[in-house]
Amino acid sequence: MRHAVYFTPAPDSDLASLAEQWLMREHPLMAGPRRYGFHATLKAPFHLVEGKCEADLLQAVNRLAQDLEATDIGKFELSVSERFLSLRPSNWTAAAQAIADEVVVSLDHLRAPLSQADLERRRAAKLTPAGDALLVKYGYPHVLKEFRFHMTLSEAAGDVELAKLAQEAADWFAGPLSKIHHLDRLSVMREPHPGAAFELVEQFELRHEGPWPELWKWSAA
Repeated sequence: MRHAVYFTPAPDSDLASLAEQWLMREHPLMAGPRRYGFHATLKAPFHLVEGKCEADLLQAVNRLAQDLEATDIGKFELSVSERFLSLRPSNWTAAAQAIADEVVVSLDHLRAPLSQADLERRRAAKLTPAGDALLVKYGYPHVLKEFRFHMTLSEAAGDVELAKLAQEAADWFAGPLSKIHHLDRLSVMREPHPGAAFELVEQFELRHEGPWPELWKWSAA
């Protein structure tokens, strides 16, 4: 069994509902994203270190969420990068990056070291020296200075197919794309067995005092 810590939107939000419907379609580019669920990776999938259990992870993430303050990340924008379609925030600030960094670093004591096979599998992607060093230290190359927040909407594909899919996504997600969003929760995910779909275990809201300014609020209503 593996676990991960993601950002996922509130389950009752427009964004969560539309994304679930998007990924559940019978489309050849949806299989991979569907298995991992609509999310942005903060702490990539990992095995728990010997002697620790899921309850220990939940307790640690709960404490962390109480220490971190939520922040807005602007509107989401459709992006075609690395040959796949995703949503990326328009206002990725130092405060948002600090949240992502803290999740990686503060939970790392719960992560079992990568096996040699896993290291080699990751290195097959031709990592940069910085990425390789992060892989060795934190079990994943795309963290800290190499981190890019994104919520995947497709598998990799060619330019023509992705351009067509992006046009479709612009209409599909028109409502959420017009709103301000927030990095305001941590979601603990579980992969019950290799190849299984990731499932939500629990969400923890980050600390925030008072209501969001009216401009930032939105709902499925």
